[in-house]
Amino acid sequence: MIPIELQDYLKDSIKELLNGFKVKNSNNELSDFNIYSQNIPVKQGKKDKEHYPLIVIAIDEGRSSDDDDPASADIAILVGIYDDSEDNQGYRDAINVGNKIINYLLSQTHFDNKHTLKLPLSYQLPQEDISPYFLLAINTTWNVPQITIKDDQYT
Repeated sequence: MIPIELQDYLKDSIKELLNGFKVKNSNNELSDFNIYSQNIPVKQGKKDKEHYPLIVIAIDEGRSSDDDDPASADIAILVGIYDDSEDNQGYRDAINVGNKIINYLLSQTHFDNKHTLKLPLSYQLPQEDISPYFLLAINTTWNVPQITIKDDQYT
């Protein structure tokens, strides 16, 4: 499962990138980011806002191709900020964090000697007002190694 390896690699890399980079949490205290693969964990008594600030690295879609072209995987990186201040400016923190991640991705483009970022990448903010939650999605596509199985492998 090559996309899972990429997801794990991105999670570790982004965790290191954002180490020491703090934004306010739902208790109005400076906090490190919670970084998750694919989904936010089951609540188990926690309120949604207690997961913020967060990053979620989610595999969206994968494609295989013929032997001449690499396989590809779409991975979304979601930045989530909780900001209940009256000025409604939490999107600024989401954009600043997103920009830091985008700059990191663009500075390397080849990761873990297996995965290559395909350009362009894109980002988007939700158009509807979901405050005090502010989200930014970074949409990426990656060339990943093609998984091949030889006919006699299981005989």
